[in-house]
Amino acid sequence: MQRLLRTIASLQENREEQARLSQEDEAEEYHQEALRLVAEHEEELQRQLEEMKTATDCPDQVIIPPHFRELVVNPFYGTQDPSIHLLAFQTQVYISGRDDAISCKLFLGTLRGVAMQWFTSLPPRTIHTFNDLAVVCVLQFITNRTKRLEVVDLFDIQ
Repeated sequence: MQRLLRTIASLQENREEQARLSQEDEAEEYHQEALRLVAEHEEELQRQLEEMKTATDCPDQVIIPPHFRELVVNPFYGTQDPSIHLLAFQTQVYISGRDDAISCKLFLGTLRGVAMQWFTSLPPRTIHTFNDLAVVCVLQFITNRTKRLEVVDLFDIQ
């Protein structure tokens, strides 16, 4: 009888040990799966970051000169007249005497909200000069352009 009780106790211990090991194995598998998903997510974020960096040919490597006088231009959210924003920006760049590559880099710093989202969604390698950037910006946000009233518009007033 003693022997039988010891065998039963031993079997119970073995069963408990196997259950504990099984739980540890499941936890390890879950942990490994979580690590794999995190690695995949990190790779996707890296890919998206690289796409953002290469969204244009406007040089990422352009270095803003030390003691550069910061441009004073209101941010462009995509809801204003793009031509007015570009004119203000280009005037400031002209005063600072900067070149095309720096203009591209500095212009991105004026974009906010919808305008920044639009820029980051541009296909890679579609912008080669600041003029390219200005043209696609105006075309994208042309519906926000301020309409000038003309004499014929006065006839529409009742």
